[in-house]
Amino acid sequence: AASPAAPVRAAARTLEESFVPAAAESVGLVPDPAVPQAPEVSDATFRTFVAALAGPRDPGRGHAVFQQACMVCHRLGEEGHAFGPDLLGELGVAEETLVRHLLLPNERIRPGYETTLVETLGGTPVIGILKDDGATSLTLAQPGGVDQVVLRKDATGVRRLAVSLMPSFAEVLSPADTASLLGWLRSQLKPDATPRAVLFDEEPDFAALLAEEAGTATVETTGAVFGKICLRVTPPQKAARQLPGWNHRIVENPAAPDEFRYLRLSWRCSGDGVMLELAHSGQWPKPNEANGRYFAGQNTTPWQARETSPRPPREWDTVTLDLWRDIGPFTLTGLAPTAMGGDAWFDRIELLRHP
Repeated sequence: AASPAAPVRAAARTLEESFVPAAAESVGLVPDPAVPQAPEVSDATFRTFVAALAGPRDPGRGHAVFQQACMVCHRLGEEGHAFGPDLLGELGVAEETLVRHLLLPNERIRPGYETTLVETLGGTPVIGILKDDGATSLTLAQPGGVDQVVLRKDATGVRRLAVSLMPSFAEVLSPADTASLLGWLRSQLKPDATPRAVLFDEEPDFAALLAEEAGTATVETTGAVFGKICLRVTPPQKAARQLPGWNHRIVENPAAPDEFRYLRLSWRCSGDGVMLELAHSGQWPKPNEANGRYFAGQNTTPWQARETSPRPPREWDTVTLDLWRDIGPFTLTGLAPTAMGGDAWFDRIELLRHP
C-alpha cells in the first residue's frame, strides 16, 4: 500500500519509474523454477480440459488437488496462504475462463499480482510480489506466506517481469482433476454467517442515491461479476457523503453489531484508473490526505490516494481493504465511486469483520 507520508510516496514513485519491461532473456537471471516457464498449450489441449467440465466431478478429489497444488499461494476458509488473488472473487467468471487462467497464467496477470525482480549487490536476485515500497526497504511477498525484505541500499535494480509466478497446470493436472477442483471450489460458495454489511449489491435504486458531483451513475443488468446488476460510473464521479442508514463504525476489533474493519469490492474500468472515496462522518477526506481514497491504475485526480495496483483493472478485480490499518477508527457514512479517463464499474461492496 502507498504510504501517506509525502517523502515515502516520492520514494515509492521513484521506484515505480525504475521499472522497465523485462527483456525475454532477463528471465534467465532467475534460476528455474523461481519463474515458471509456461508450456505451449494448443487449442486442442484447451478444448480437452473444457470438455472435461461436462463430465463427472469428485469433490473429495478436488479438495485434495487444492491442498496439493493451490493452497501454497491461495487461501480459502482456514486453509492456505493469502499470497495469490482471492479465489472466491475468481469464481464469479465462467469456468471456461478459469480453465484458461490455470493453463495460461501469463496471458492475464491480475492487477496487483505482477512479478517483481530485485537485483542485489550480492548478485542473488529476489523475486516475488511487491508488497511494500518503504523509504529504506522493499518487501516482496512469496509463496507459502513468506515475506522477504531487501534494503534499498542493497538493491541495484528493480524490474517488473511479464510473467506470472503461478505455474501453468497444463502438465500438472489432468482434465478430470481440473474439473473436480473447480467443482469443489464452487461448492465453497455457500452462504456464510459472517457478520457483514452489504453496501451495494443487488440494489437497482442505488445509483439514484448518489446525487453529488458531475458524473453519471447507472445500474446495468449485464456484465456483473456477482448477481445480476453492477454500478457504472462516468467521469469524474458520483457521490453521497451521507447515505440512508449508513453509520458504520470502523474499529480494530469489531464486536458490536455495526462494527467492521475491512471493505471488499469488485471493480474494473475502461480508462486510466478507478477510485473509491469514503466519507467520514459526513465529510470527504482532505485533498492532501490519502486516507479514505483507494485507486488502481493512474490517479489523474488532484487528490492523494492509496494505490492498490499500478495497473487499471480491465477485467473484474476483487480487492479487500483494511480500513482500520489504513485510516484508523472512523464512522463510514458515504462513498464516491470515481472514474478516471473512462467509465468504471463497481460490484458487491461490503464491510467485513475478517478479510
